[in-house]
Amino acid sequence: MNILFVPRTGAGDGTGHLKRVLMLGKHLNTSKKVSPYLYIKDTDTVKRLEAWGGAESFTVISGMDRSSRFDFILVDHRETDREFYHELAERGGPVIGIDEGGDSRALMPFLIDTMPSLSPLPPNIFLPHTPFEPRPARIKKKITFPSVKILVTFGGEDSAGLTGKILALIMDHDIFDPEEITIVQGPGFKQVKWPEGLKVIRDCTDVSSLLPDYDLVLTHFGLTCFEALFYRVPLILFNPTPYHRRLSRKAGFPEIGVLRPSLARFKKILADKNILSGSIERYDRLYRDNKSLYEFVSVFLDAGAPVPSAQCPVCRVGSSEVTARFPGKTYFRCRACGITFLFPLGLKPVRYEKDYFFSEYKKQYGKTYLDDFENIKAVSMQRTGIIENLVKNPAGKRLLDIGCAYGPFLSAAVSRGFDALGLDISKTAVDYINKELKIRAYVIDFEEFTDEGSPLFKGVSVVTMWYVIEHFKLLERVLKTVSTLVPPSGIFAFATPYGKGISARRNKRSFLEQSPSDHYTIWNKKNCRRILGKYGFKVEHFRVTGHHPERFPFIKPEKPVHPFFYALFLNISRFFQLGDTFEVYARKTGDGTP
Repeated sequence: MNILFVPRTGAGDGTGHLKRVLMLGKHLNTSKKVSPYLYIKDTDTVKRLEAWGGAESFTVISGMDRSSRFDFILVDHRETDREFYHELAERGGPVIGIDEGGDSRALMPFLIDTMPSLSPLPPNIFLPHTPFEPRPARIKKKITFPSVKILVTFGGEDSAGLTGKILALIMDHDIFDPEEITIVQGPGFKQVKWPEGLKVIRDCTDVSSLLPDYDLVLTHFGLTCFEALFYRVPLILFNPTPYHRRLSRKAGFPEIGVLRPSLARFKKILADKNILSGSIERYDRLYRDNKSLYEFVSVFLDAGAPVPSAQCPVCRVGSSEVTARFPGKTYFRCRACGITFLFPLGLKPVRYEKDYFFSEYKKQYGKTYLDDFENIKAVSMQRTGIIENLVKNPAGKRLLDIGCAYGPFLSAAVSRGFDALGLDISKTAVDYINKELKIRAYVIDFEEFTDEGSPLFKGVSVVTMWYVIEHFKLLERVLKTVSTLVPPSGIFAFATPYGKGISARRNKRSFLEQSPSDHYTIWNKKNCRRILGKYGFKVEHFRVTGHHPERFPFIKPEKPVHPFFYALFLNISRFFQLGDTFEVYARKTGDGTP
């Protein structure tokens, strides 16, 4: 597996982003079967890498051509503009952002935040930053108050000169004795002379390893903050920009200003043990038991989940923006065709075998699929009635039901006079149809099917999919095949969850969060007309189903609904077509060439 790491580098960008990807790549290269690549454009950083070491695990590249392909692209770039994001996205695998704060936050298929963000767009998952090589045995059990050993560390280059400014404040006002202070001088520091009596550590490759030896850390907002809290070491922040200060306050960290430290605030914090311990207690409460970034990536690679695509499954383009994020999945809306689609990361594919129709079906509906057979067949009789009206004379007309399961719709179609046959990927279901229902059915994965000219499908005039279309990841291929199978004036009918039903209208985020992990597309009437039109179909009839009065916002689900109000909201739902599922009946009118 080829993974491209893209850190933020250059003057003023610090070294935290680079060090993090170096450690992550090194860890994965050692423990997993991956080939890490490091993308660095500026020559100065390449030279510094040669001097520091640490990139031995990587293939370092400074440019990419059209042949460059990667399974995953991890971007630790702080602010990624859209042009650069699209350049990366064209290189194959999905782009995963780490602490992304730029315009591309709305585009990246998966976002991991390891520190609080000011963006209104939440990440898929928050994984608090931990030391690159954590040492749990060195976590402090209690803090030392007042502080007697002070560590001053402001990154690898300290371009704002914060180290000198905080030391000047300390020395001018005798806040600490010089022998109590240790400063970390990074490789990019401009200032190299310090007051006498201080201890200076130069070119430290792992500051986190020093933290447990100190009682207080003076730093700015960044990775070191969370490393200090991991070891339960108090911290006070002195920030280079108002942006860093806002982040500090959002995280609840004590801070003493931007560029000019506040003496009064500094003394107040040092004198109050509760302020110093507050950040540690909050970290322990919220984050102590969370997985780290390194553990999460390792678990994902161990899961063996297939690398998903972040392209629209209909248009096969990447011009989509995120509508919602959850752990394990992201939803996009395609700007071209309007469909909402799922990007799953780390979710294992669902297997449509016996358990899917029995134990899992019963878990959701209270009965197995075969127990529910007659009810499904009764609904299927309504569907075949609508199709009968559209084809006029069903006698002898061949109907192909894709994803036929155990055959209730096939049974209804045969009773209407159709020459019906079914396809499903479940051998158990197909065997049942052939042996018990005496109807032809075949084990075929329609998503991978390419033999449209097979004699088996000769003369098909109706193709149906009942709660199947949302399960296809390769929807463009599926719709092309359907368009090839259905002749002029033929019918394509399907049912699927409705993206404009009461559940989606009431709370779109909750609707998407509860949507099954194997539902890859969310349909509505508008995008349905647009998409089917591309493949030569014209919608003849919509039928909104799945009406649930108890899901209206005025009704409390924990209380029984009065029969009068249930009937009232049921009629409202039907009148305004607010059901949570809908059926589509379309006629072939064009050649089906998108």
